Amino acid sequence: MQKDHKLLIQWLPLVCLLVLALIGILWPDPTPFGEGLVRILRSPNVLIHDFMAIGGIRAALVNASLVGLLGYSLLLLTKTPVTGSAMAAVFIMTGFALFGKTPVNCISLITGVYLFSRVKGESFQRHVIVAMFSTALAPIVSQVAYGFGYGLPVGILVGIATGFLVPSVVPHLFPNHQGFLLYNVGFTAGFVGTLVASQMRAFGLTSQTTLIWGDQYHWPLTAVFGCFFASFILLGLLLERGSWRRLPQLMRHPGRIPSDFLALEGLPVTLINMGCVGLVGLLYILLVGGVVNGPTLGALLTLFGFGAFGKHPRNIVFPMLGVYIGTLINVYNAADAGPLLGALFGTCTAPLSGYYGPLVGILAGYLHLGMVTHVGWLHGGLNLYNNGFAGGLVTLLVVAIANALPVRRP
Repeated sequence: MQKDHKLLIQWLPLVCLLVLALIGILWPDPTPFGEGLVRILRSPNVLIHDFMAIGGIRAALVNASLVGLLGYSLLLLTKTPVTGSAMAAVFIMTGFALFGKTPVNCISLITGVYLFSRVKGESFQRHVIVAMFSTALAPIVSQVAYGFGYGLPVGILVGIATGFLVPSVVPHLFPNHQGFLLYNVGFTAGFVGTLVASQMRAFGLTSQTTLIWGDQYHWPLTAVFGCFFASFILLGLLLERGSWRRLPQLMRHPGRIPSDFLALEGLPVTLINMGCVGLVGLLYILLVGGVVNGPTLGALLTLFGFGAFGKHPRNIVFPMLGVYIGTLINVYNAADAGPLLGALFGTCTAPLSGYYGPLVGILAGYLHLGMVTHVGWLHGGLNLYNNGFAGGLVTLLVVAIANALPVRRP
């Protein structure tokens, strides 16, 4: 990595988040900003609540920027360098703040992880990335506070207790998928969310998955964020004119954890890859007739962030293709919310295609579609990373079969 890029890497997420906030502030939106933000903050936020439909596009984008800034501030406060995993953590927080996360419900989970580190007598820096990913369970806070009506103080306490559980479970689940699942904490959150939901149901408190799905901003969002992703390709080329030539080399990495492209290949080609991954996701939405809204834009920002940590066009297209094939032969419509998000977030299994080859990647995507449409009931929509949970179950199965046969790398 070139020395003069280190400072740019450190501040790049901040610049992106400020640009996102600026887009939100300047966006013409009839919904009053304050009113929209209050609606978002007081929403139960279980899957799937499109914040653009609930509070308007300005409030949704500013909320996303604030949540991303919360994650970025944790990196600064703990003096954690911006690595590929940190980049992915910032942008997954940002993306899901368009349909489920707010600064209020995220802080509780982060506090729980911080308390865990104190009890263990360890530096919070060791757990800060897990703390950022643990905000997958942020709806627990909002659901207890507003969905069940117990008030914010009770919701915060439940969130802190939940966050405390996450870092103890994460290392025990990782060996099961052997690094082939990029959403490792999402897999953990599925189990923790199921535990919490089961205890709620035991007391007669039922959390149900929902669907608030807007479509009024599709083409403007397509244009704006198409340019946003393309600008990173341009930036990578400006930083190093011939950096595009190293993209095939980057795409030879299978993506298995840890695959920090910033460390492995440097900033310029990583930026190109991030932009390409975002555009591939956007192209998929357009080809199947889906809409760009809060949840799908959140998925695109997640893809974009993981373009620095494990995902590239070569290993994500096959799981996406597998999901699409599933919609052709099963009862699903590729443009509907579940299958569409399943294709975009199902790229969490991308290392399978990168390591074992296209056919295994297609199989993983096909199996993922069926799995993701069924496991949401287990946690009652309290785990925003539902695809991480479903993808983890699929990855366990596929890796076991591939290792048993064994399937050879192409």
